[in-house]
Formats: sequence, C-alpha cells, structure tokens
Amino acid sequence: GWPGSCVASPDEQKRMTERLMEESSSIKLVPVWLAKEDVDDFYTGFSNSSLWPLLHWMTPYAHFKRNWFKAYERVNEQFADAILAVATPQDLIWVHDYHLFLVPQMLRRKRDNQVLRTELQRQGHVQRPGHLPELDDTNTEVHVKRPEGLPPTAEEGNDEDAGLQTPTGADGGFHEAQGGYPGAEAAAGRKPKPLDAFASPMQDKSITVVQEPASPASSAGDAPEAFSSSSSPSRGLRRTVTQVEMDSKLKIAFFLHTPFPSYEVLCVLPQCVDMVEGVLGADLIGFHTYNYLRHFRSCVIRLCGFTPDIDHVDHRGQRTKLGVFPIGANVRGFEEALRTETFAEHLKEYTE
Repeated sequence: GWPGSCVASPDEQKRMTERLMEESSSIKLVPVWLAKEDVDDFYTGFSNSSLWPLLHWMTPYAHFKRNWFKAYERVNEQFADAILAVATPQDLIWVHDYHLFLVPQMLRRKRDNQVLRTELQRQGHVQRPGHLPELDDTNTEVHVKRPEGLPPTAEEGNDEDAGLQTPTGADGGFHEAQGGYPGAEAAAGRKPKPLDAFASPMQDKSITVVQEPASPASSAGDAPEAFSSSSSPSRGLRRTVTQVEMDSKLKIAFFLHTPFPSYEVLCVLPQCVDMVEGVLGADLIGFHTYNYLRHFRSCVIRLCGFTPDIDHVDHRGQRTKLGVFPIGANVRGFEEALRTETFAEHLKEYTE
C-alpha cells in the first residue's frame, strides 16, 4: 500500500522498503510509492473530491477534473503491478475501498488473460471464451480433426462430389458436409434420418485439436511439441480452456468501507461505468449493508447492461459474488486499551 508520504529519492525509497520488510515479520508489507502530483490528483483530487462526496450522497460537494481521473487510472495500475509482482494463484487478494475501484479488473486483464494466452499459444485449443483477446497463431499451426465418417474434402481426396451428402456410418445416416443442400437424402433415394430436436449437434462426438509434428528437416529447437488425438494410447486428453483458467485464476475480493449510492447519484460521475466494471473484476464484492448492495445491483443493470441475481452477477464468462459484511469498531477492545499502562504513558507524553 501507499505509506502516506512522498519519497522522491530512489535510495530513500529502497531504505524505507527494506525497513518495512524487517519490521513486518508476520505480515509482508510492500510499499507503493506515489509521486507528489499523483497524490494531489489521485488522492486529494479524484478519490476524495469526486468519489467520496458522491458515495455519501453529497452531490453539491463533488468536483471533477479530467487530469484527476487520469491520475486515478495511473495509480490503480501502479497498485495492480505491485500486486502482480508478488501474488500467486494460491493467494487471496483483498482490495480495499473506493481508492482502488479499477484494480480488480486490471488484475484480471494483466495476469489472468496473459497466463491463459500463453497456455493456449503453447497447446493450441479450439474453443476460446468470447471476452478474451485474439491470439497470434503465426508461430503454431492448429488443425481440427474431422469426426470419423465424414466424406473427404477437396483438399483431402479426389472425390468430385465430396461436397454433397453421402451415406456414412453403420446406421446408414447422413452427415451434411460443406456444399450440401436440403433434400439431398431424398435425391439419393434414401429415407432421411429422423432428427431429435432436443439432441445436441455434437452429442456423442468430440472435436480434438492436434498439432502437426515437426518435419524431419526442422531443427529440434524450432520443432513444436506434437500432440496426438484422444485415441492415442501414449497421451491423455489435454486440459480444457476452463481448466487452464481455473489453475491460473487469481482469487480477488473487494470490500467497500463507505456507502454505495443509488444509480441516480452515481451517474453524476462521468466515469461511473469505469468504476462499476472495474470492481466487477473481483470474485467477491462486500458491502456494509444490503441497501448498498441493492444500489450496486441497480448500477450494474443500468450502466453495464448485465442482469444480476440476488447475490451474484454473471458477466463475460465470470461470476462475481455479492455479500453483506457489517463491520464496526471493537468498543470493548478500545476500552481495555484505555486502561493499560502503555496508553497512560502515551497520554502523559502528549499532555505534558
């Protein structure tokens, strides 16, 4: 986190970072150093002059400047980079409060998508979630194995009628290849196979992806890893996209320590959509009360176009859970601390 001061000297930053590491034996503290202009625009400006008044329904006190939000984006990305430098998929990342609304989504885009992209480039999968970026397949040729029983294509055989429907399979059924036309079964003098309206077109079939082995002339360093189909006894099925995502997915939780306003108040903020979509990158979002959660759900519907359930939001292939976690001051703990000798000594120092 941000230590609360501006340290311009790199040597002084290094010294204070080492000191924090030494004094935090049970908890590893990693500082995020901010420049003076970022503190003014990100913290004093956008966070406390734009967001804080709106989150507390104080619209007359909200002020906006374009450079404030640019600083807010820049600092949130700085926090995301600091987290990714030390976080692993086994860690639970807690992001706190309105200062870091954009961090959850930044973490998703920076790490989860990059890890998945690398894995898919290495293995060459067919199916990709629609919200992920396109891959560059210039270095790997990926082919889809045709289901058994289909007629050969023009590239695979010399059959001039390969594009027409031909009877295949033990049951005499028809498979429609490219170039087929309605009524081809009747034209061939055979009874069309009845269709099951409730059966999946891919039922009892599987599409596997095979990567062609390197030619003997290729060097060992340039040869891509060869994968066999699912029928090969030497290798099992490769992991699916979902498995890759689950293995590499960061676990992110966000808790808001302030109220969350209604849509009519939040929409005053020019970047209201960025705030809502940014925090939706988390797996869990926590609020103080159900009213705050209800207001957030309303903003998700009106600003992002998603349809949330009571306790979760499904969006772009991800599920974000919503929860209510009331917290307050430990009154009994404060009262006990006031009766200790340590407090009495500190009080004496401040009053004398």
